[in-house]
Amino acid sequence: MKALRIVGITLSLAGLAFFIAAVARSPEVLFRAATAPFFWTSLLIGAAAIFCSLLLAALNWHMLLGVFGVGRPLGLIGPVFLSTQIGKYLPGNVGHLVGRAVVLKSYDIPVSASTKAMIVEAIALLCVGFALVAVLLREWLMQALKISEVSTWLVVGLLSIVVVAAAAALVFRDRIAPFIRQLLADLAASRKRLLAVGTIDLVNFGLNGLALWSSSVLLFPDKPIGMLACLGVASASFLAG
Repeated sequence: MKALRIVGITLSLAGLAFFIAAVARSPEVLFRAATAPFFWTSLLIGAAAIFCSLLLAALNWHMLLGVFGVGRPLGLIGPVFLSTQIGKYLPGNVGHLVGRAVVLKSYDIPVSASTKAMIVEAIALLCVGFALVAVLLREWLMQALKISEVSTWLVVGLLSIVVVAAAAALVFRDRIAPFIRQLLADLAASRKRLLAVGTIDLVNFGLNGLALWSSSVLLFPDKPIGMLACLGVASASFLAG
């Protein structure tokens, strides 16, 4: 347990360092925001939106673990989720996922349950995010797909995912087949909970759009950006990440 804490602290500090370095690369942006009118109001709105978004994401994570037989209280799962979020700022954007699985394992929660929850979490977020982009940024999406480089990148990316998934399924078919069967069975038995997860994801994207909108008011006071546009951009940035 002590070793896990050391690893967790190290990852958290590394994530914080990467975050500070990213901010330090554009100090003029912070200065412009800090001297803008309504700075504290916008900051409060953005901070509240992100805070609520994190709490809802922790609730979603707790619900997803419950789908796969983890009956631990939210008071345990929530803090683990929130404390590992700083790992997002590490290169690769997987530090928080690894951190979750490692810390939960120390509480005797199997990695298989965490892995299944992560898979469903990612699929749900991608589906909701893409749906929002398709609705709110339809014209931009169509124009982007007309650009050959973008279309090629998209096709290559999708084919790469298919090839890697197929190769993994062939190499580890003895392990993956039972895993997938159990995953689908658990999902089929928890349709209402999955609907709730998708709804919370939708609200979460809305909160992130609100946070982006509050930031845009500070950074671009002469070029107001609509809330729906910010929601679409927030969704697109998630998909890009």
